Amino acid sequence: MTDAVGSTITSVSRKYSLHHNNNNGQFSINYIINIRSNYPQDSFSLSPPPSPSPSPSPSPHRPNVLLAYIFPAMVELIQLMCQTGKDESPFKLHPQKMNLAIASFLIYCFSYDAQLRIIPSSNHHHSCSNYAKIVQIVGSIFGPLTLASYSSVIFPSLVPFLYSGSVLYSASLLLYTTRLTEQLKWFYRKFISGRPTLILPF
Repeated sequence: MTDAVGSTITSVSRKYSLHHNNNNGQFSINYIINIRSNYPQDSFSLSPPPSPSPSPSPSPHRPNVLLAYIFPAMVELIQLMCQTGKDESPFKLHPQKMNLAIASFLIYCFSYDAQLRIIPSSNHHHSCSNYAKIVQIVGSIFGPLTLASYSSVIFPSLVPFLYSGSVLYSASLLLYTTRLTEQLKWFYRKFISGRPTLILPF
């Protein structure tokens, strides 16, 4: 016989004994019930519930390449170039380039800080996602501009190429972060990819 809990096993054994009384000529039947219960040791062991596995700690943000490596290296190179024994700082030699570099660098730092604060909450709020796109656009403009300004101080002969490269790089980032890429893909599929290719006879 099994208990409702399912962990207690009770066995019942019945014994019958027949006795004869010689004096009165009567028979008496004794009905003996022996109940034995077996309680396994592990039946009533109350083990604590398994503790929930700790949630993985959020991975830290990856270091920004421009802020962590490129900009400090550019500043060190500018300092080495200006150590000519004269008391001439790069702000006196290249005031416009340095002012532009400092201004764009500060704007880029603020946009990067705002990006770290807004993007984690943009997955739950649509308005935050719009702000995150704006912040990404600002960072994609002023980051390459800062790099071009610092590089123009080190390589003055490559100024047109440096600023042109920064504009092209910013434009590529803007195309990547905005919906213009989807529109260009739709235009390509609609009007260009469906046309047969022109085979030249030569």
